[in-house]
Amino acid sequence: MIRKLGWPLLVALVFLALSIRAASLVDASPLDKYKPQSAEGRRYYKLGAKFIALKKFKLAVQAYKDGYLADDAPIFLYNIATTYRAAGQLQESIDYYKRFLMFARDPHPAVTSGINKLIEQLRTELAKREREAKAKHAAKPRPSPSPVKLTTRPAPVPEPWYSDGVGWALAAAGLVAGGVGLGLLSNASALRSDAKRELNVDTRLALEARADSRETTEIVLGLTGAAILTAGVVKLIITGKKQPRRPSGVDVAFSVNWVGLQGRF
Repeated sequence: MIRKLGWPLLVALVFLALSIRAASLVDASPLDKYKPQSAEGRRYYKLGAKFIALKKFKLAVQAYKDGYLADDAPIFLYNIATTYRAAGQLQESIDYYKRFLMFARDPHPAVTSGINKLIEQLRTELAKREREAKAKHAAKPRPSPSPVKLTTRPAPVPEPWYSDGVGWALAAAGLVAGGVGLGLLSNASALRSDAKRELNVDTRLALEARADSRETTEIVLGLTGAAILTAGVVKLIITGKKQPRRPSGVDVAFSVNWVGLQGRF
């Protein structure tokens, strides 16, 4: 049949074949050679694409990572970077684009150039976000600090002399002891008078002995009462010398723009 049609038909068929081949080369993506070759790798590749279509970026990233473990095709690294970029995780996207360029075998110049430009764009966007975050933080109004109040403890107020219970108790005890001593002295004098009038010697001696005992007790009580009374009077005098005064104190309050003082003197 070819002999009948001759060389023109043969040339036409060859031209058609070359045209089809050229068209297939033009339509082929530079990334196609990095796609997975195993059945399991292709399954994870399709699964990740489905998750991206549903905007489930976290699940898509996990599917691509599992696919890279099953089939270390560099396209998985590229897809992870692209998914992170779609999710707004720019730094992670930059990291995986760099990994793709590192592990891709003989990357096409157009692929390398395009990814490097994309990395620069992501860095610019990341720096812009950081500047905006700092500006927002700086523009946020800071609450003014609350005033701090410092209060000094007032000086203790001394008790007035007439409220000194210890002094009065000592003075009263001294007076009681002195009064008892005087009573014993009077009783001793009466006993001695009775002894002088007593004719019985034994009775007279007993009365004199009782009188001596009463006099001794009176002397002890008198001296003790005098000492206690003196101590009480001295205590009252010392307390009276401590003049009462008003309590003093100072309150200090300050803030950023002002300082206040309030005192009692």
